Amino acid sequence: MRRLVLAACLVVAGCATTQTYVAPLDGAEAVPPLPAGDPAHVVYLAGNTADLGSSDPVVLRALAAQARADGDRATVVILGDLTASGLPPADAPDRARAEAPVQALIGALSGLDAEILVVPGDRDWGYGEDGLKRLEDLLEEALDGDVLTPGDQAGGPREDDPAEGLRLVTLDTAWWLLDPEDRPEGEAEDQDIRTAGDVARIFEQIVRDRDDDRIVVLAHHPLLSRGPRAGYRSNPLSALVTRTVGAGRQDLASTRYRGLRASLGRIAGSHDRLVWAAAHDRILQSDTDILSPLYQQVHLISGTAGGQTDAFGRGAAEYLSARPGFQRLTYYADG
Repeated sequence: MRRLVLAACLVVAGCATTQTYVAPLDGAEAVPPLPAGDPAHVVYLAGNTADLGSSDPVVLRALAAQARADGDRATVVILGDLTASGLPPADAPDRARAEAPVQALIGALSGLDAEILVVPGDRDWGYGEDGLKRLEDLLEEALDGDVLTPGDQAGGPREDDPAEGLRLVTLDTAWWLLDPEDRPEGEAEDQDIRTAGDVARIFEQIVRDRDDDRIVVLAHHPLLSRGPRAGYRSNPLSALVTRTVGAGRQDLASTRYRGLRASLGRIAGSHDRLVWAAAHDRILQSDTDILSPLYQQVHLISGTAGGQTDAFGRGAAEYLSARPGFQRLTYYADG
C-alpha cells in the first residue's frame, strides 16, 4: 500500500501568532496505522523565505535538522518567493539587501545529503528572465546542483522520481501569470514550451501516463487557499473585492489566475490522491478536495518559513495554522 503521511512541523518564534485550527474528528473515519518498516522517501515543504530578510532562519534550521537525519532519502522543496522583489545585478546598490534571505537559505541548507528543489515565486520574477537566471546561478553555485526548477525559465513541467511509485512534478506557476511577451520559451518532455497551453498539455500527458504513481505537484501558487489571496481578510470590503474579482493578478479570483486554476485544476482533478503543494499565502494549510466518490486531491500550503504569517478563514479545511513552520510528507511504498 502506497501512502503519503503528512505532518505539519510548527516552530516557536516570538513574532508570530499561535493561531491554529484543526478540524473536529466527529464522524471521521479512523486513521489507519502507519505501514510497517522505514519510509521510502520524505519530502519537506517550505515557502516564502524572502520574509527572512537577514534574520535568523529558525524554521529552515529546524527543517534542515530533520532532513539531515533522513540523508539521501529526503527532498527539500522551497516553494518560491526567496526574494522580496527579485535579484538585481551584482553591482546594484540594493543587491546585498535583496540577496540576504537567499544567503540565509543557503546557509541553512548547505551540506545536506537531501536533494534540494527550488520553485520560483511571483516575487522572484521581479527582474524578469535575467533576474531569475541570476538567482539560478547563485543557488546552483552555492548548493552544487541543478536546484532551480523547472529550469530554462519556462513553465515546466519537470519530473523527478525519488522513490519507486512517487512522482514529483514541478510547475512554474509564476511564469504562467506573467504577460505572454514576458514568458521565456523553454522545453519539457522534448517538447517546446511557448504558451500556457503547452504547459497544460504536457502536464496532462504526465498525469495520464503516471496513473499508478502517487503524484505530488510542486508549485508556488495554490489552486485552493484559505488565506488572504483567496479573500479571507479582516477588512470586509477588501475581502469582497479579493474574493470576487481579485485586487491584483496574484489573487486567486483574478482573470488570469482563474484560468490557471481552471486549466491545471481540471488536470489535477483527474488523478486520485494527487497532492498539490504550494506557498504564496503565508499560512500552513491541509485541505482535501473531494471531487467525486472516486477522486480526491489534497491541497497543501506551506508558506510560513520566513516567519511572517497571515490570517486565514477556516472554510472546510482539515488543518490551518498561522505559525512559522514547514510541512513533511512521508512516503511509504508497497510493502
